[in-house]
Amino acid sequence: MRTAIEKKYIENILKKEERYLVEFVKRSILRKLKFTGDSDLFNSVNSEVLKIGNEYRIKFNIKAYGRVLDIAAKRRKVKVKKNFKIYDTNIFRTFYITADKLMTGLTDDVRNRIKKQFYK
Repeated sequence: MRTAIEKKYIENILKKEERYLVEFVKRSILRKLKFTGDSDLFNSVNSEVLKIGNEYRIKFNIKAYGRVLDIAAKRRKVKVKKNFKIYDTNIFRTFYITADKLMTGLTDDVRNRIKKQFYK
């Protein structure tokens, strides 16, 4: 069973990483797609941290054709700038960084900072 401090730490990390992921994917869309007028794809990128039972999860959304563009770019059927990878690089990079922070980042200093937030 997780303590309140551990739960708060997990929630904070996931909120920070989901905001980073959304901004990173949006920047990738603007920078790497040759067409920037596709505000529908750009605006479809969003995420939220959900609490389901005692667990926290990140829900990430993007229009399905964003994935189609990613695959087509790999096959060079769509003209995009070099190294167009919305999903592979960004999603998995964020996953591994987040997992590492969750496994190793809850130090005594972090615990003390979270305790101070609870007892203000």
